[in-house]
This record gives sequence, structure tokens and C-alpha cells, in this order.
Amino acid sequence: MTAVDLFNTLEDLREDEFKQFKWFLQQQDILEGYQSIKVSKLENAERQDTVDVMVKTFQLHGALKVTKKVLEKINRNDLVQSLPDTSSGPEESVNVNDAGKASENRGTPSSQSKDGIVPVPKPPRHISYYQQKLRPNLQNEFLCAQEGWAQNKDGRPLDDIYTDLYIKATGDVHINTQHEVRQIETVKPTDTETTITPCDMFKHPSVKKRPIRTVLTNGIAGIGKTFLVHKFVLDWAEGRANQDVHLVFPFTFRQLNLKKGEKWCLAELIHECIWETRDIKEEALNHIFTALQSSGNTNYDRSEFKLLFVLDGLDESRLDLDCSTN
Repeated sequence: MTAVDLFNTLEDLREDEFKQFKWFLQQQDILEGYQSIKVSKLENAERQDTVDVMVKTFQLHGALKVTKKVLEKINRNDLVQSLPDTSSGPEESVNVNDAGKASENRGTPSSQSKDGIVPVPKPPRHISYYQQKLRPNLQNEFLCAQEGWAQNKDGRPLDDIYTDLYIKATGDVHINTQHEVRQIETVKPTDTETTITPCDMFKHPSVKKRPIRTVLTNGIAGIGKTFLVHKFVLDWAEGRANQDVHLVFPFTFRQLNLKKGEKWCLAELIHECIWETRDIKEEALNHIFTALQSSGNTNYDRSEFKLLFVLDGLDESRLDLDCSTN
């Protein structure tokens, strides 16, 4: 099953049926746990655009299930019969751009173990529902940044002041104890270094057998590591990169240091340190974490829920971290 198949199905709808189809996509109660799509995204959308929006919102398997539900509502059961059975599970490897609208760094996971439904709190919701709750909050938080020691609380748009860093992939971590100013003066990219953009940090071409699960950025103070983190999160929140990730949780060690000696469950800690997650109930977070832990799956591409934890400022940590065990 590909996005092209969905597009071909929509091509078989009359204009009035297609208009009804888009209307049903905006009705939360009809979609049974899947998030409705905003009017602004569908108002002027043609069939190709509609498929792109659906796959981006629901992922391919979810878009297939939603398409069947809506086709039944508009009495096009003949088209329902032509689509694959959704009970057998999602298909392998899909490219959203098959529907005809290219979008850089936007795609769906190569496979999933289930269909991403979070049953609690009721009513059940698809993981994309919580994704859409989190994104605008993170976007508001990281949209602007302050330069240097400026006291202007409004800051400037991060995209306007962000400068790409020369990020070199390496397995060695060397702590340089030289004076920071002298280090900055001597840091120059060489011809052998490869610039890695923030959206490609987990997709380095040297890693072919399995996806990168952990990335550590190591650089001198003031070179822009925190700005890099902010840019990474903002690009995700605005839908520009790393769209295979469902939820992003950006922590700072300055926040975590204040919790030293206290006991927290992960969901509580997330709500305490990342206010942008306030729209995701603790019950939902606990279900997601429990489902991942109990699955025993270590393959990111086959994970039902894809989460990214960002820990900014490791050098500022005052916690007793033990990374020597599993």
C-alpha cells in the first residue's frame, strides 16, 4: 500500500464526494480516535494535497483506516473493497512524496508494530493527536532566541540568527582543556570534514545496518550547541525535519539539577520540567512508556511510538549519572 494508491482512490470520487470526504476529515467524532485535520489545511487542497496531509497527520496505515471510515460515510463501499485489509497491519517502506508533492525530510517510518493508538485517557487517541498538541507549544517556546547577553525578552526569530555549524561525525570524545578563546580561534573546518545539518544527525550515511539511537554533540563553550538544540526542536515542531519522530521532550540539566535527590516517575518529570507537554495527560505518557518498555523491541524503525529525548547542557550536570549499565 502506497500514497499513490490512496491518491488513485480519491481520483475515483466525484467532485461533490471529494468535498464531502474533506469535510469528514475535519470531524473528530467521525474519526474514532484519530485527530481531525484543520479546515485551513484542507480548504483549498486538491487530491494530491489531501493525501499528503493525511499521511503526514495519520501516517500511511492510519490514513488507510481513516480513508475507509470516510468512504463508508459517503456510501462509496465499492472503493472500500478495493483497498487493502487494515487488520493485517501496516506495510513496509512508504514514501509520502509518491502522491506527487515533494517535501524535504518528510516521511513515515519504514514499519510499525501497531497502529499507534493510545487508549487512555478516554476517548482513545492516535499518537498523532498528541503530536499536534505538542508541536505548537514547542514552536512558541523555540521560535525566538536571545543573542549574547541581550535582555530583550522577545528575542529575535531563531531562523534569522541561526548559523549552520560544521558538525563532524566521530566516535571519539576528546575534552580540550585549552583556553576557550584560543580554541575558537583555532577551530577551522578542513576539507575532510563533512557538514551535517541538524535534520541529518540521526541519518548519517556511515550507519547502514541500524538507525542511530544516541547522538552526543561535543564542542567548546559558546560555539552554538544550545542554539543547535533549539533549531533541531523548532524544525521538528514546524514540520520541516525528522517527521518520523512522534514526540520530542527537550530537557535542560539546569532544570534537572534542581530535582536532585527527589524521586519522580518519568511522566511527572516531563510535566514538571517541560511545560509545553501540559496538553498530554500523564495517563497517556505512562501508557506510551509502558508499551515501549514491555514490547522488548529495540528496533527504532519498528517501534509503535517514536520518541526523542533531548538533554541540553551535559557539562552543567550535577547529577550522579551512571551510564555503565543497561
